[in-house]
Amino acid sequence: MKRILLLVVIIGMSGLTSCKDFLDRTPSDVLAPSNYYNTAADLEAALTSVYDRLLTIYGTNWLNQYGLEADEGYYRTTALTSGTHLYAFDANDNFVVSIYSIPWTAINRANFLIAYVDKNPEIDQAIRNRVKGEALFLRAYNYFLLVQGFGGVPMVTEPVTDPTTVHVARSSIEDCYKQIVEDMIKAEGLVADIQSLGYSGRVSKSAVRGVLARVYLNMAGYPLRDESKYAEARKWAKMIIDEGFHELNPNFSRIFINHAEDKYDIKECIWEIEYWGNRTGIYVETGAVGVRIGPRSSNPLTGTAGGGIFATAYLWNLYKPGDLRRDWSIANFTYNSTGVNGAKTFINENTVKVYDRDAGKWRREYELALPKTASWTPQNWPLLRYSDVLLMFAEADNQVNNGPSSQ
Repeated sequence: MKRILLLVVIIGMSGLTSCKDFLDRTPSDVLAPSNYYNTAADLEAALTSVYDRLLTIYGTNWLNQYGLEADEGYYRTTALTSGTHLYAFDANDNFVVSIYSIPWTAINRANFLIAYVDKNPEIDQAIRNRVKGEALFLRAYNYFLLVQGFGGVPMVTEPVTDPTTVHVARSSIEDCYKQIVEDMIKAEGLVADIQSLGYSGRVSKSAVRGVLARVYLNMAGYPLRDESKYAEARKWAKMIIDEGFHELNPNFSRIFINHAEDKYDIKECIWEIEYWGNRTGIYVETGAVGVRIGPRSSNPLTGTAGGGIFATAYLWNLYKPGDLRRDWSIANFTYNSTGVNGAKTFINENTVKVYDRDAGKWRREYELALPKTASWTPQNWPLLRYSDVLLMFAEADNQVNNGPSSQ
């Protein structure tokens, strides 16, 4: 009997040894930096993964549940009694956790790419420079999102490879902006110009310059109140104006129809988040532009939409009589529940209150990807338009010169 027990113990111990050997094996499903960043295709794929996080940020809740519409609109549902859109939330709110955590993923991906972009000197230098420039800008942009929402945050500019080194003290708001500006200025000298790119879904010199103007305006305002930054904002915005390439689209509605139809207008729209398809293939790159903030619709041919944001009378009254932009920005119709694509009934202005009208810019009737999905769209989201640049220049110029100048 003792021999049997001894045999069982020996077998058991040998099993533990083999189990230990098995568990101690180097993982074979991890793509280590030593095995990657070796080709131009590797660099482009790594860069795409950094861009990807912006799709997640802007694709859904950002559109209608963060209170970003300010005085121009309001979240229409009464079903929710707390949340960021009602300014009733704490640090455990899912939306707050999401908007804080997603940029960190992008930042760490960018840090790896920046650290290893020059690993293989055989890759064309021009490719490596452009990729590095875009990665630097995207890292800075994600930090810009964080500092706007949360103030000073930890500044991590190296890849995180050890889980025991993730506890980093917060930097001051001023130091955060210092790093953001440093990265963006470096990026401006490395990225391609928008004319050579031919589309606005990628970071270009125009995009970097325009966002730098926006960063400096934020630095000039609350909470830093560094008014010397107005001159920098004016400088970077003026660089875009003086180049003479960008211009306003004379057809206001066409700006938003282009986004629905997945058409580029690189003179008017300088940088946009790209969504694509209708979820019928293997690639899923759709967002919710048009679903969350488009005019309400239950007609699948038009494209279903929840109308998440209503306009306010404040916005309505900003438009002067005869301003054609008003009825595109604030829907002057309701979509019919049945009928052909885009079937609608126009509103009687004498009976329908302003506060009962949908935000109207993002209309699903213009989408070309068929069949239309119920909850997702291919509509792109603009982050920087030439109109933004002109307005930023005007604000900065007014501050620098104590009134508008002739440039």
